[in-house]
Amino acid sequence: MITTFYSFKGGVGRSFALVETAAQLARRGHSVLVWDLDLEAPGLQRIPALQALEKSLKGGTLDLLDLFQKGDFDFEPVAKTLPDLIVDLEHAAIAETGGRLSFLLPGVLDDDYPKRFVGVDWPKLFAPEIGPGSAFFSGLAERLTGQLGYEHLLIDARTGYTDLGAVCAFELPDLLVLVLTLNAQNIAGIEPVWTAAVQRPSRHGGDYNGGKVPVLGVANLVPRDRAGRRSPLSRQRLEDLTQRGLAPRVELRLRPEHLVDDAVPSLTGRDDEATEWRPIAEEIAARAAEIARIGERDSEERRQRQLPERGPQEEEGGRRREVFERAKRFEEKVADLFRLLGYDVTLDYKRDDMQLDVRLEMPAAAIASYGRRKVTRGSAAAEHGKARGVRPAARALVARERKQWPLGRWPRHDWASRSSPSPDYSPPPCCDHRSARLAGRLCTTQSGSA
Repeated sequence: MITTFYSFKGGVGRSFALVETAAQLARRGHSVLVWDLDLEAPGLQRIPALQALEKSLKGGTLDLLDLFQKGDFDFEPVAKTLPDLIVDLEHAAIAETGGRLSFLLPGVLDDDYPKRFVGVDWPKLFAPEIGPGSAFFSGLAERLTGQLGYEHLLIDARTGYTDLGAVCAFELPDLLVLVLTLNAQNIAGIEPVWTAAVQRPSRHGGDYNGGKVPVLGVANLVPRDRAGRRSPLSRQRLEDLTQRGLAPRVELRLRPEHLVDDAVPSLTGRDDEATEWRPIAEEIAARAAEIARIGERDSEERRQRQLPERGPQEEEGGRRREVFERAKRFEEKVADLFRLLGYDVTLDYKRDDMQLDVRLEMPAAAIASYGRRKVTRGSAAAEHGKARGVRPAARALVARERKQWPLGRWPRHDWASRSSPSPDYSPPPCCDHRSARLAGRLCTTQSGSA
């Protein structure tokens, strides 16, 4: 999830709002990277809560640009160097939730920084149609959110109408946060950016915000009196923005002390003040969840498209295999039944011919003990009743009825075809229809061998 914070003018509290939002997301357990691309006016590491970053800072985006130029615009050395230039902020409140707050800064702010900035060939980098600048920043964003696995990438964009500002505002983000104050300069400057941004297609397709990049307007530094009321001029400006379709969805009041101390509420224990910036963090989290759902759906659709299509012959073969496996499982249950009755059972499967054979044999020991006896359908059904746990009275009734059902009166019936028995057929009492049919068919075919 890539979110760009953009403002037409400086001094509107854009960077402060970005850092506070990033801290809130990290305290919710997310991995967040802040990418400071305001290369002409860097200074995030000057915020008191972030000054510890300079101790471990080895370089930044400006050093990657220098490497990119010297390597004849080869991106591979840049990709290998990128992880070494990311610095993490150690903070107890973030560590408690398992979150992570990292920074990719412009570079070390020493006396040589202006020279390194001037040394970048910006016209060549952003030359129309052939300049590699857009691909460079897009490649870094993909690395940060892809290979390095950051859930949220928050970009602090360059102000004004610049090439780098256009890349940050129009090409990279999944959500564009436009920060403005209610003076005439900011309103006039932000309107064309807002109008152009809402027409940009989203890289997540039509299911994400109607196929367009969503825009979140933030009116910052809005003065209020002690009762919390806006000034008449502020109300007039907000009404005018609403009529022009540019109504800010988040309004942050002016806190004069923040203009001096730069105290980030979520990093300095001022949680009561942090609630004002919470709607921005919640909007980003909601958009990220929406993108995740779209990604999961698209992955499932791609997986389905990769499955081979089955022709008519393959489908027929699949149906035959399914029927065979179902019949096979049923024959195995029948074999278990006759094993309980003392028979030796042999199963013979012929899948190609769709044939299943069951052979029953009475063991010699059983014949010697009980004498040679003819197995009838009724006796098989009775024994099946024993196996199923029929009550003694029912078993006695089956034994009495057994003599009334000689072998010849049982019609042959193919149970596998699921066809109906002949009209003159009726099952014996206390035997369910399916058990009587099955037992009768098997005993008829095996009566000689038994």
